[in-house]
Amino acid sequence: HGFRGKALPKILYKIGKVDTLVTEGTTLSRQNIQPMKEYELQQKVKEYIDQYKYVFVLCASTNLDRICALSKAVPRGKYFICDEYQKELLKLVEKHWGEFSSLYRNIKMTTYGNNLLQKLKDLGFLMVVRDNRNFRNIISKFPTDQSIILYSMWDGYLTKPDSTIPAFLNLAGKWEKLHTGGHASIQDIQTVIKISKPDKIIPIHIYYYLNIFQINSYV
Repeated sequence: HGFRGKALPKILYKIGKVDTLVTEGTTLSRQNIQPMKEYELQQKVKEYIDQYKYVFVLCASTNLDRICALSKAVPRGKYFICDEYQKELLKLVEKHWGEFSSLYRNIKMTTYGNNLLQKLKDLGFLMVVRDNRNFRNIISKFPTDQSIILYSMWDGYLTKPDSTIPAFLNLAGKWEKLHTGGHASIQDIQTVIKISKPDKIIPIHIYYYLNIFQINSYV
């Protein structure tokens, strides 16, 4: 369900049959749930950009496909803002992966500065943020009636007893969840098993009540 997901069967057919397949099983307890595709998530981000002038997105800084997709979702005339660490990661992405996909080429990567504040207020933006004092201060500079935070991470972080994320999400006045995980769906696991025809399957990240016999039932 990622941007390069169509290549999966082609790669698997090149590999052919394997003796042992080590595969994750995180989604095996989630019957009839197909994850949102990254492309679909990107299109929804565009809808939020049309609706709100100031869009903040809380996501993992190492979720590089997600950040590249967010950058590509920003139309001409609006800013895509990231911090210095994320900018360095995006430079590496362009350098090493740019030849493989347009997703990794010509990435917008402006970092925030007070000298840009008026332009940001005038033109609007999408900003990748993190839960820290610096971004709390930045978010407070923009009117809440035109702002929204999109939460694009695992739901579990929201419910931890000591989590500061719920308070952070309320800084813009409005927030919504918009996320798709990186875990393979049941259908994708089936595809891997059917093409690789393993003699043995070793599942990891699997709930205790699912065992090796049950994973074989998905073949």
